[in-house]
Amino acid sequence: MLILFPEGTRTADGAIGPFKPGIGFLIAGTPIPIVPCHIHGAFKAWPKGKWIPRPRKLTITIGEPLRFAEAKPAKEDALAIAEALRNAVVALRA
Repeated sequence: MLILFPEGTRTADGAIGPFKPGIGFLIAGTPIPIVPCHIHGAFKAWPKGKWIPRPRKLTITIGEPLRFAEAKPAKEDALAIAEALRNAVVALRA
């Protein structure tokens, strides 16, 4: 198992930022299932600019696995995969 945070950074306001296309390049054309997850409470536990996390209750919502075996490792597909994964995480937030 490998856990990736495709935003590449913590946001200043806790909003879900854009996902970097690197996640798309990594998984395009592979049968590997990608499981989108949302960590509720993470921003309050460790806001950007703080060196040490604060004790807080976190809730993780786990989505259905997604696969991108038909995608090509090209920029257009990588961007589309990144956006699809971001949309899946945003949907879990609701």
